[in-house]
Amino acid sequence: MSKDPIILILGVVVAVVPFLGFPGTFESVIFVLSGAAIAILAFLIRRDMARGLHCEPFVEGKKTATFSQNNVKKNYDGKNTEADKGEGEA
Repeated sequence: MSKDPIILILGVVVAVVPFLGFPGTFESVIFVLSGAAIAILAFLIRRDMARGLHCEPFVEGKKTATFSQNNVKKNYDGKNTEADKGEGEA
C-alpha cells in the first residue's frame, strides 16, 4: 500500500476515535501514534517528491500504456492548426 492511502486512513481514525467512547488514556495513545505516523509519512512523501519519485508517472516524455489523442494537425506550412473546427464553421 502506498503512503497516500495510509495517511487518509489515519486521518479517518483520528476523526472517528473521539466518538467511539474509548477511555481518555487510550484515545491519547491513538492520537499520538497516529500523529507520529502521519508526520513520518509526510516526511517520506516530501523526500520522494524532492527526488522526483512521487510524481514519476507524470514525468514529461515518459511512455505509458495510456493513449491520448489531440485535436491538432499540421497544415501545408508546417504550422499547427485545429483538425476540425466543428460543424457549420469555415
